Amino acid sequence: MSVVEWKQLEYLIDLTKPFSFFTSSIGKTKGPTIQHVYGVYDQLFNHLAHCKKLLLQKKHRHTWIQSMIDAIDASNAKLYDHFTKTYKDLGSYYGIATLLAPEHKSDLFSAGSGSWIQGDGVDIMYELQLDRLFRRQYADQTMSTSLKPDSYQQVQHALDQDPLSTLLQSRKRKRTSDKRPDITEVNYYLEQRKL
Repeated sequence: MSVVEWKQLEYLIDLTKPFSFFTSSIGKTKGPTIQHVYGVYDQLFNHLAHCKKLLLQKKHRHTWIQSMIDAIDASNAKLYDHFTKTYKDLGSYYGIATLLAPEHKSDLFSAGSGSWIQGDGVDIMYELQLDRLFRRQYADQTMSTSLKPDSYQQVQHALDQDPLSTLLQSRKRKRTSDKRPDITEVNYYLEQRKL
C-alpha cells in the first residue's frame, strides 16, 4: 500500500472507531441500555461533525478527501434515519428512560447538546409525559419529596457498575422551574443535582 492509501485507512479507522466501540460496549452490557440511546446518538453525531470539519480543512490537499467527506455525509444521513425512528412508535420510552436516568435527566435534550434533536421543547414534551404517567399511577399515594442520603449512594453505586453511564455523562446545565407552575415528585426529581 502507498503512503496515501495508509493515510486513507487511518482516517477510516478513526471514523469508524466510535461505532465499533459503542456496538461492542452495548453488546457486553448486562443491564438495560435504553437510557443511553440518545447519549450514544449524541456522541456519534458529534463525532461525524468533528471528522467532517477536520477533513474540510484539508480538502485542498488531496483529491480522495472529498470521497471521505461524501462518505461522512452518507453516514450522517443513515444515522439520522435510524435516529428519527426513536421518535416514532416507541419515542416516549426512549425519552422517559433518558429522563429517569440520574446521570442524564434532561441534559441530553439541552440546546448545547446538538442539532440532532427534533425541534425545541422535546425535553418538555417528555417531562410532561413522565409527569402525566406518574400522576396517573401514583395520584392516590403520598410520596416523600426528599431522598435519603443512602439513596444517592445506591444510585451512584449502580452508575459505577454501568460503564456506559460513565462514558455518556451529559453536559451540565441549569434547569429552571418556571416551565411548570406546579412542583410534583417528577419535577422535584428532574430539578435535583445530577449525579
